[in-house]
Amino acid sequence: KGLIKSGGLMKTALAGGAMAAGAGLLYAATQAAEFDKSMRNINSLAGLSEPALKSLGDSLISMSTRLPQTASVLAEGFYEITSSGFAGADAMKVLEASALSASAGLTTTEVAASAIAAVLNAYGRSANDAADISDVLFQTVNAGVISFEDLAGGLGDVVGTTAAAKVGIDQVGSAIATMTLAGIGGAEATTSLNALMGKLIQPS
Repeated sequence: KGLIKSGGLMKTALAGGAMAAGAGLLYAATQAAEFDKSMRNINSLAGLSEPALKSLGDSLISMSTRLPQTASVLAEGFYEITSSGFAGADAMKVLEASALSASAGLTTTEVAASAIAAVLNAYGRSANDAADISDVLFQTVNAGVISFEDLAGGLGDVVGTTAAAKVGIDQVGSAIATMTLAGIGGAEATTSLNALMGKLIQPS
C-alpha cells in the first residue's frame, strides 16, 4: 500500500510539474510574440534591415537582463523614443534613462520615455542629457504633490513655451512642485505655467 501511495504521489507531482512547465512555455511564447510585435512596430518607423532589426532586438534583450524590465516593455519604450525623433545609439541612451526611471517604481518605461524625449526636443538637448532630465523630473515628483504620469502628461504642453522663454527645466520642475504643494492640481499647474510663460515671450 505504501508503494502504491508513493507511486500515486509521484504521478501527481509529475503531472503538476508538467502543467507548470507547460504554463511556463506558454508564457514564454506569449512574451516572444509580444516582443516580435513590438519590434515590428519599431521597424514601421525605423525602416531597418532584418539584420539591423535583429541586432536591435538583441540589444533590448541584453538590457532586459540588466534592468527589471522585460524586453517587450523596453521595445515599447524604444518605439515611443523613435517616434520622438531619436534613433540608433541616441535612442538607446534615452531608453536606458527611461528604463532606470521606471525601475524606481514611480512610472513606466513608456511614460518616462515620452516625458524625457519631450524635454530633450523642446530644449534642443542631446540624448547624453537624458539621465539629467530624468533626475529633474523625479525631483519634481518627489518634491511636489504630482504623479509622474500627470507630470509627463502636462510637460508636452508647457516645455515648448518655457524653452522659448529661456526658463530652464530645473526651474520649471521647481515651479510645478511649488504650485502642487500649495494645493494646485498638476494639470492646472502646468496650464498656469504655460500661460505665464506665454506672456513672457509675447512681443511688447
